[in-house]
Amino acid sequence: MTSDEQGKTSEAPEVVRLTVPADPRYLSAVRLVAAALATDLDFTVDDIEELRMAVDEAAAVLISNASDGSSIRLAFTITRAAPAFLGVDGSIDGGLSTDAVDPLARRIVAAVVDRCTLNAGGFSLEKSSSLTRA
Repeated sequence: MTSDEQGKTSEAPEVVRLTVPADPRYLSAVRLVAAALATDLDFTVDDIEELRMAVDEAAAVLISNASDGSSIRLAFTITRAAPAFLGVDGSIDGGLSTDAVDPLARRIVAAVVDRCTLNAGGFSLEKSSSLTRA
């Protein structure tokens, strides 16, 4: 691959998709994927922990609202160009059993990421590396 091709590859966002059953037992897998992708972007240890906390809380909201037999679909969007950031979008693949969002969960997620939207049926959040923030 030429250096010009490498430049194009590094600027284009990459998307990693993950689907897990709407069961709390799979939250560890969701946290692991988020942490691995953030590590690959050279996020600081604090940034990685904040991202894991946000993804865990947001996914737990979806799981608590999902009906039996549902799945949680996640899309991790990786942008390597400065400033490097990781976006995570989550949604329920199936029905909702309730539409409640714990206000504490909403506050936790908002406190540790750059941008977030969290509701009973989905979430979207973004976290950039503190090393690349101005």
